Amino acid sequence: MLYLSDVKKQQYLPKRFVNRESTKIKKIMRKFSLLLLSTIMSVCLISSCSDDDDDDNKVNNSIVGTWKFDKVVSTDVKTNSGENDTKVKTYISEGITDDLTGTIWTFKEDGTMIEKYDGEDKNGKYTFSNGKLTIIFAVDDSHSFNASVDNGVLYIDADYKEDLNEMELDQLVRLVGIGDMDFKADKATVKVNFNRN
Repeated sequence: MLYLSDVKKQQYLPKRFVNRESTKIKKIMRKFSLLLLSTIMSVCLISSCSDDDDDDNKVNNSIVGTWKFDKVVSTDVKTNSGENDTKVKTYISEGITDDLTGTIWTFKEDGTMIEKYDGEDKNGKYTFSNGKLTIIFAVDDSHSFNASVDNGVLYIDADYKEDLNEMELDQLVRLVGIGDMDFKADKATVKVNFNRN
Protein backbone atom coordinates (compact mmCIF):
# COMPACT_ATOMS: atom_id res chain seq x y z
CA MET A 1 0.00 0.00 0.00
CA LEU A 2 1.06 3.47 -0.74
CA TYR A 3 0.77 6.01 1.98
CA LEU A 4 0.34 9.68 1.51
CA SER A 5 3.51 10.24 3.43
CA ASP A 6 5.48 8.20 0.84
CA VAL A 7 4.09 10.28 -2.00
CA LYS A 8 5.04 13.44 -0.23
CA LYS A 9 8.59 12.11 0.25
CA GLN A 10 8.94 11.43 -3.49
CA GLN A 11 7.62 14.82 -4.40
CA TYR A 12 10.01 16.52 -2.11
CA LEU A 13 13.24 14.69 -2.93
CA PRO A 14 16.16 17.05 -2.81
CA LYS A 15 17.11 18.48 -6.20
CA ARG A 16 20.70 17.38 -5.80
CA PHE A 17 19.51 13.74 -5.80
CA VAL A 18 17.51 14.26 -8.99
CA ASN A 19 20.40 16.17 -10.60
CA ARG A 20 22.84 13.43 -9.61
CA GLU A 21 20.77 10.80 -11.41
CA SER A 22 20.39 12.89 -14.56
CA THR A 23 24.13 13.69 -14.51
CA LYS A 24 24.96 9.97 -14.41
CA ILE A 25 22.68 9.36 -17.38
CA LYS A 26 24.25 12.26 -19.26
CA LYS A 27 27.76 10.89 -18.59
CA ILE A 28 26.77 7.46 -19.81
CA MET A 29 25.19 8.93 -22.94
CA ARG A 30 28.27 11.08 -23.57
CA LYS A 31 30.57 8.02 -23.26
CA PHE A 32 28.31 6.05 -25.56
CA SER A 33 28.26 8.90 -28.10
CA LEU A 34 32.06 9.21 -28.01
CA LEU A 35 32.44 5.46 -28.44
CA LEU A 36 30.02 5.47 -31.37
CA LEU A 37 31.75 8.46 -32.96
CA SER A 38 35.22 6.91 -32.62
CA THR A 39 33.95 3.65 -34.13
CA ILE A 40 32.48 5.48 -37.13
CA MET A 41 35.70 7.46 -37.61
CA SER A 42 37.80 4.27 -37.45
CA VAL A 43 35.66 2.59 -40.09
CA CYS A 44 35.91 5.65 -42.34
CA LEU A 45 39.69 5.80 -41.90
CA ILE A 46 40.16 2.12 -42.66
CA SER A 47 37.89 2.18 -45.70
CA SER A 48 39.59 5.27 -47.10
CA CYS A 49 42.99 3.57 -46.79
CA SER A 50 41.79 0.46 -48.61
CA ASP A 51 40.44 2.64 -51.45
CA ASP A 52 43.93 4.08 -51.92
CA ASP A 53 45.36 0.57 -52.09
CA ASP A 54 42.76 -0.39 -54.70
CA ASP A 55 43.68 2.67 -56.77
CA ASP A 56 47.38 1.79 -56.52
CA ASN A 57 46.63 -1.77 -57.68
CA LYS A 58 44.56 -0.48 -60.60
CA VAL A 59 47.43 1.74 -61.72
CA ASN A 60 50.04 -0.96 -61.11
CA ASN A 61 47.98 -3.58 -62.96
CA SER A 62 46.97 -1.34 -65.87
CA ILE A 63 48.61 -1.78 -69.26
CA VAL A 64 48.79 1.98 -69.77
CA GLY A 65 52.41 3.07 -69.47
CA THR A 66 55.84 2.21 -70.81
CA TRP A 67 57.16 -1.36 -70.85
CA LYS A 68 60.61 -2.73 -71.67
CA PHE A 69 61.26 -6.32 -72.75
CA ASP A 70 62.95 -8.28 -69.99
CA LYS A 71 63.21 -11.95 -70.87
CA VAL A 72 61.67 -15.16 -72.15
CA VAL A 73 60.14 -16.76 -69.07
CA SER A 74 59.21 -20.15 -70.47
CA THR A 75 58.83 -22.08 -73.69
CA ASP A 76 56.55 -25.10 -74.01
CA VAL A 77 57.01 -27.22 -77.13
CA LYS A 78 55.62 -30.56 -78.23
CA THR A 79 56.27 -31.97 -81.70
CA ASN A 80 55.39 -35.23 -83.40
CA SER A 81 58.99 -36.29 -82.79
CA GLY A 82 60.25 -35.79 -79.25
CA GLU A 83 63.85 -35.40 -80.46
CA ASN A 84 62.89 -32.13 -82.21
CA ASP A 85 61.37 -30.52 -79.10
CA THR A 86 64.67 -29.18 -77.76
CA LYS A 87 65.70 -27.75 -81.15
CA VAL A 88 62.38 -25.96 -81.57
CA LYS A 89 62.46 -24.70 -77.99
CA THR A 90 65.96 -23.25 -78.49
CA TYR A 91 64.98 -21.72 -81.83
CA ILE A 92 61.94 -19.96 -80.34
CA SER A 93 63.66 -18.77 -77.13
CA GLU A 94 66.77 -17.44 -78.87
CA GLY A 95 64.79 -15.93 -81.75
CA ILE A 96 62.39 -14.06 -79.49
CA THR A 97 65.17 -12.86 -77.22
CA ASP A 98 67.10 -11.54 -80.25
CA ASP A 99 63.97 -9.95 -81.76
CA LEU A 100 62.71 -8.27 -78.59
CA THR A 101 65.89 -7.21 -76.77
CA GLY A 102 65.77 -3.43 -76.50
CA THR A 103 62.07 -3.27 -77.41
CA ILE A 104 60.00 -0.69 -75.55
CA TRP A 105 56.22 -0.50 -75.81
CA THR A 106 54.29 2.56 -74.66
CA PHE A 107 50.53 2.12 -74.31
CA LYS A 108 48.46 5.29 -74.00
CA GLU A 109 44.99 5.72 -72.52
CA ASP A 110 43.51 6.66 -75.91
CA GLY A 111 44.22 3.20 -77.38
CA THR A 112 47.34 4.20 -79.30
CA MET A 113 50.79 2.76 -78.74
CA ILE A 114 54.39 3.24 -79.82
CA GLU A 115 56.95 0.50 -80.26
CA LYS A 116 60.56 1.65 -79.98
CA TYR A 117 63.09 -0.77 -81.38
CA ASP A 118 66.57 -0.31 -82.75
CA GLY A 119 66.26 3.50 -82.84
CA GLU A 120 62.97 3.49 -84.76
CA ASP A 121 59.44 4.31 -83.60
CA LYS A 122 56.47 2.37 -84.91
CA ASN A 123 52.99 3.77 -84.20
CA GLY A 124 49.99 1.57 -83.77
CA LYS A 125 46.76 0.93 -81.92
CA TYR A 126 45.92 -1.62 -79.29
CA THR A 127 43.08 -3.15 -77.34
CA PHE A 128 43.44 -4.93 -74.02
CA SER A 129 40.35 -6.67 -72.73
CA ASN A 130 39.59 -9.92 -70.91
CA GLY A 131 43.22 -11.02 -70.94
CA LYS A 132 43.63 -10.46 -74.68
CA LEU A 133 46.11 -7.90 -76.05
CA THR A 134 45.79 -7.02 -79.73
CA ILE A 135 48.35 -4.73 -81.34
CA ILE A 136 47.67 -3.31 -84.81
CA PHE A 137 50.44 -1.50 -86.70
CA ALA A 138 48.89 -1.71 -90.16
CA VAL A 139 46.06 -3.53 -91.92
CA ASP A 140 48.27 -6.56 -92.56
CA ASP A 141 50.40 -6.23 -89.42
CA SER A 142 48.46 -7.16 -86.30
CA HIS A 143 49.23 -9.47 -83.40
CA SER A 144 47.03 -10.95 -80.67
CA PHE A 145 48.32 -12.43 -77.43
CA ASN A 146 47.03 -13.65 -74.13
CA ALA A 147 48.34 -11.08 -71.68
CA SER A 148 48.19 -10.09 -68.05
CA VAL A 149 49.64 -7.38 -65.86
CA ASP A 150 50.68 -8.17 -62.33
CA ASN A 151 52.78 -6.09 -59.95
CA GLY A 152 54.41 -4.00 -62.64
CA VAL A 153 55.12 -6.89 -65.01
CA LEU A 154 53.39 -7.42 -68.36
CA TYR A 155 53.23 -11.12 -69.24
CA ILE A 156 52.67 -12.06 -72.89
CA ASP A 157 51.78 -15.59 -73.99
CA ALA A 158 52.36 -16.20 -77.68
CA ASP A 159 51.55 -19.27 -79.76
CA TYR A 160 53.98 -20.22 -82.53
CA LYS A 161 52.42 -23.55 -83.50
CA GLU A 162 50.95 -22.29 -86.79
CA ASP A 163 54.13 -20.41 -87.71
CA LEU A 164 56.20 -23.56 -87.27
CA ASN A 165 53.73 -25.76 -89.15
CA GLU A 166 53.70 -23.32 -92.09
CA MET A 167 57.50 -23.36 -92.46
CA GLU A 168 58.91 -24.95 -95.58
CA LEU A 169 61.38 -27.81 -95.19
CA ASP A 170 64.33 -25.65 -96.28
CA GLN A 171 63.46 -23.10 -93.56
CA LEU A 172 63.21 -25.86 -90.96
CA VAL A 173 66.63 -27.17 -91.99
CA ARG A 174 68.25 -23.74 -92.15
CA LEU A 175 66.64 -22.05 -89.14
CA VAL A 176 65.77 -24.83 -86.74
CA GLY A 177 68.08 -27.64 -87.79
CA ILE A 178 65.26 -30.09 -88.47
CA GLY A 179 65.32 -32.16 -91.66
CA ASP A 180 62.21 -34.21 -90.93
CA MET A 181 59.74 -33.96 -93.84
CA ASP A 182 56.91 -35.09 -91.58
CA PHE A 183 57.61 -32.43 -88.94
CA LYS A 184 54.56 -31.15 -87.11
CA ALA A 185 54.33 -28.92 -84.06
CA ASP A 186 51.51 -29.95 -81.73
CA LYS A 187 52.28 -27.16 -79.29
CA ALA A 188 54.67 -24.21 -79.33
CA THR A 189 53.97 -21.50 -76.78
CA VAL A 190 56.23 -18.95 -75.19
CA LYS A 191 55.78 -16.63 -72.22
CA VAL A 192 57.76 -13.39 -72.16
CA ASN A 193 57.69 -10.51 -69.76
CA PHE A 194 58.08 -6.76 -70.04
CA ASN A 195 58.88 -4.67 -66.98
CA ARG A 196 57.20 -1.34 -66.32
CA ASN A 197 59.73 1.32 -67.30
